Amino acid sequence: MVMQIKRVAAKKWLYGCLIFLTMFGPKFGAFIDIIPITCLVLLVTNTFKTNKIVGINHTAILIAAYGIYSLFIIAIMNGVYDQWHIFQPWRALINYLGIVLIVKLMFDAGWNWRQVLSMVNISIYVHSLIVILTFLIPDLKYALFDLTGFIEKSYLRSPGLTHSYGITSILTAMPFILVYFVKNSLFSVKYDYLGLVVVFISLFLLARVGLYLVPFLIFILLAVIIFMRRFRFKYIAIIFTIIFTVYFSFQYLVDMDTGLLDGTGTMMAIFFNESIWHSLELVVAYLDGNYELKSFEEIGSFDYHNETVLEYLFGTGEYGRGDRQYYLYTDISYAHFFSMVGIFGIILLILIQISPYFIFFKSAPPLRFVFLVLTVVILVTNYKEATFFTRNLFSLWCYFSACLYWDHKSKYKRGFSSKNTSINNLIKVPK
Repeated sequence: MVMQIKRVAAKKWLYGCLIFLTMFGPKFGAFIDIIPITCLVLLVTNTFKTNKIVGINHTAILIAAYGIYSLFIIAIMNGVYDQWHIFQPWRALINYLGIVLIVKLMFDAGWNWRQVLSMVNISIYVHSLIVILTFLIPDLKYALFDLTGFIEKSYLRSPGLTHSYGITSILTAMPFILVYFVKNSLFSVKYDYLGLVVVFISLFLLARVGLYLVPFLIFILLAVIIFMRRFRFKYIAIIFTIIFTVYFSFQYLVDMDTGLLDGTGTMMAIFFNESIWHSLELVVAYLDGNYELKSFEEIGSFDYHNETVLEYLFGTGEYGRGDRQYYLYTDISYAHFFSMVGIFGIILLILIQISPYFIFFKSAPPLRFVFLVLTVVILVTNYKEATFFTRNLFSLWCYFSACLYWDHKSKYKRGFSSKNTSINNLIKVPK
């Protein structure tokens, strides 16, 4: 009995390690990426064991179709060998199939979608702690940079084990809405609240997009609570308590170190103060009235290179910001995808993102809702950040999608079985 309990606990932490590796596995240089390597090893091992590939569903087919389509467009329209965008969909396909397999193994072991996503939350908490530690211990951060080849873009930021500030911040903010629907099915919910404190602190050390995403997620949560008439505001009260406590603690620490005023404070205190100020700079500018919205004006401020009808529909095969003769001088990600794969390619990308919500309709409504929120976040933030098929955020989307898939399949099988049983009960078998 004791050995069985230990075996179950060991499996729990094994699944936790797999989830962490497939979400935050580091990348060493240009080719050694722990996320697809982990997924590929699992897929090959399982295929030899069962003689079949798990997870070949409509999502996998759509990703493969986009991979073939983009490869064809780049090959015939572009003379430049764009290895990044040629292999990105295929890496995404490997990651998707690997994560679908992991979730299947967890479901087969008796887990449900809440427990799977609880472990996803725990992985985010752990990585948020790594973000904080690498900021507080610069030697550790630069040692990781030497190993992974990441080029630091801001001394005020720390990407943890990832290669991005913005994408990681979007991913890190998601537990603020996920915890309400999932809660902690593995441990006490108090650990979730502690994890949210760690997450919120880490958001100040990542890109601002994740920090500003938190109020949006809380607003959505409040709207759902009011609409569903489930007036359980305890979670919202705890969230606001966490946010204001962390913020005023930061303010107190900054005000207490008077050396910041004349630059004689400790280097870490100065960095910390600048990080907080940089994170809240847009909010301060908005409150002071010193801001100007130029995001939508930027759409018309650069020249497209799609000239013919075919190029509008299927793209030019060119992607990137730089030389105006070939590339687009903008950060708008949709514009770059329009340049590379055209309108048809963008439609295919959006279909990949949203189709699981409609196809796996038998999955639990709360699960479908949080999946929809994540999908909307990806589609909206793709205006500024290239969020399609990005390593870490796409892994989170894969876990949501895989939970939808297996929850839908399990309920479909149960429904079909109960339907057959009820029919058999109505049929009188002659003696």
